[in-house]
Parts: sequence; C-alpha cells; structure tokens
Amino acid sequence: MEEGANALSEHPVLPALQRQSGKQGSRQSRYMRRDKHVPSLLFGKDEDGSEVNVPISVSELDVNRLIRIRGRSIECTLLTIKMEDGKSVLATPKGLQMCPINDRPLSLNFWVYRPGNRLNVPFKFINEELSTDLKRGSFLMRINKSMSITCAPGVPPPPSIAVDLAGKVKGQVITLRDVQLPAGVLRDKRTEEGLVIARVSTNRG
Repeated sequence: MEEGANALSEHPVLPALQRQSGKQGSRQSRYMRRDKHVPSLLFGKDEDGSEVNVPISVSELDVNRLIRIRGRSIECTLLTIKMEDGKSVLATPKGLQMCPINDRPLSLNFWVYRPGNRLNVPFKFINEELSTDLKRGSFLMRINKSMSITCAPGVPPPPSIAVDLAGKVKGQVITLRDVQLPAGVLRDKRTEEGLVIARVSTNRG
C-alpha cells in the first residue's frame, strides 16, 4: 500500500488511525465523534491490484481545515494518508457526510488514487472583468458546475478547471470546447466534448 517517497512528499499529509471493524460499528462511530474524530474507510486497489479496505479515523480538526481550504474541490484533493505504523498512501476524499444540525463532519472516506482514476472537478470562472457585457449588467447563468476528468501518470489533479470569461458577450453559450485543459489532464469519456458550462444572459426569468 505504500507509495514512492517523492510522490508522497508533494501532497498534504493527513494522519490516520486504524480502527477495529465489527458489530459495534455505530457505537464505535459515536465514541469517535465524541472524541473529535471522523470515522472513515480507506478503499480501492494497491499497486499489485489487491483490494484495500481499511477502517480508519481522522481528526475532525484536520477534516474541517481541509473543507475550509478546498471547499467543493475536496474530492479532487490528493492527500498522503499516513498511518500510525508509518505506512503512507495517496488517496482522494470521497462521500463527505455533514450533520445537518451542527454542520460537523459525520464521515469521510478515502479512495486510493491511481493515475487514470476518474475525478469530478469544479469549474472556476476567471477574468469576468474582461467581459464588457458582464460588466454592463449581463450575468452568468451557470449550467454545469463541474466535469469529470482523468490525469496522466505524474500529473496531480487540479483543484478546479478554469473557464476564461474574457471577451464573452451576451447570448454566448460557453461549452467545454472553449476551455483549455491543463497539460496531462484529460476529459473523461463520460463527459461530452460539447458539455454546456454556462451562458451569458440578460434575462433572469
């Protein structure tokens, strides 16, 4: 389950504790949350193709810090999950569940990352001030908030995909064809090339 040291050193480290799995799962989870830990599962496949399915827990403080920094990009954040025995693995967060009452994280799993894994990445709109129509009262109607990507070996997933609004005019439909993906980042085959991202509109109705 351990990755190369060079790859691991490039990503934020999230300490994790291995926990026991068993019939008292719900009670154990309540105890962990009381102690400010979030029940988690590390899953996926290791370098040999063997299944990984390890119950772990991570600090609630660390999870909240990750949410605060990355927001909607949390599920494309590459982390080094460092176990208490010293073993480490690259993984991406998956399936964050928040308490609807106090907004505390209830659970967060981690998917062992391999190049080619499909990731969902949000769009980030830039250079709005360079669109005359957007400055004069038109607004951006956002139609799709994210896209599915894969990354070539050695290429970390981007936290967002930039959509350049410079020069965009009212009535213009912005599609994925208008977006320049970073080098080594590929459109997943499930994402259509003509995916509509947004439209510059004057009608709010």
